[in-house]
Amino acid sequence: MEEIGLFCKNCGRENPDTARFCGSCGTDLSANQTVGAVGGPPPLPGSFPPVSRTWYIAVAGQQSGPYPEEQLRDWLARGQVAGDAMVCSEGMTEWVKAGDVFGMPSQQKERFSSQAFETNMSVGGLLGRVLLLMFGTLLVVPAPWVITGFYKWFVAHLQLPRVSRVEFTGNPGDKWVWCILLALSGYIGLVKNPLFQILPLFLNPYLSLILFRWVIESLAADGRALSLKFTGSYGRFIGWDILIVLSMFTVIGWAWVVAANMRWLCSKVEGTHTKVVFTGSGLEILWRSFAFVLSAIVIIPIPWTMHWYVRWFVRQFSLESR
Repeated sequence: MEEIGLFCKNCGRENPDTARFCGSCGTDLSANQTVGAVGGPPPLPGSFPPVSRTWYIAVAGQQSGPYPEEQLRDWLARGQVAGDAMVCSEGMTEWVKAGDVFGMPSQQKERFSSQAFETNMSVGGLLGRVLLLMFGTLLVVPAPWVITGFYKWFVAHLQLPRVSRVEFTGNPGDKWVWCILLALSGYIGLVKNPLFQILPLFLNPYLSLILFRWVIESLAADGRALSLKFTGSYGRFIGWDILIVLSMFTVIGWAWVVAANMRWLCSKVEGTHTKVVFTGSGLEILWRSFAFVLSAIVIIPIPWTMHWYVRWFVRQFSLESR
């Protein structure tokens, strides 16, 4: 069956039959359009071939761009930009949905199977970054730089499905107060006072939640902000932390609690038409954790077993269609 396209009477550009606005000049096609077959009538006499435009994208109230139209079309086709994302270009007086301008690519309509994360970090690189994070946090003052640096390094070595490059865009000055407080919280429990010894139990989850939200909101893929957000509440966040601590008394039950906590964290990350899922089981976490602890007793194998453990954990996260 011959495919039907919409020709704009303003510039003569052919648009997808599902488009509401011209992808070249932004003209409302529903009020002023010409219908024809693909490869059909040429642009109106006296008009020139459309010039590639640049577009701004607004997702969850955050604007980014401009981006070349070819890149935006590619993101739509790969599912990195949802059809309901708002876009705007020069000459347009209002923001419109990307799907209304370019149509919904067939690839985006189809659900895709689970695709696992991967990482290309080296054994020495991971060991060096972990040691730098530990000593920098112990010294307190360098905490904002070593924490931010670790996030940037770790995220840069992640390999996500259908994404060429992922990065963490946060800076040390963004959350420096919270990083300092997190570093200081490790010393609060040393004070011989019952109040100060209990305080970290509630303070650490609060600080961790702030930094976790910061990391999620500062992720970018292929140079574009993902506009993700973590919607989990502090009450449930600290509830999971307390449950993990209590489950330690069961010796083995904590592994299943950690697996459930990972799944809950993933379920609260929102902002795109795809979702992050955690597929690791409690049993898998348990025996790998014991293997890592045993290697730590010997000390020498730590760099390799830590790399093996972290890489396995990363592979348990994957992307699926919502």
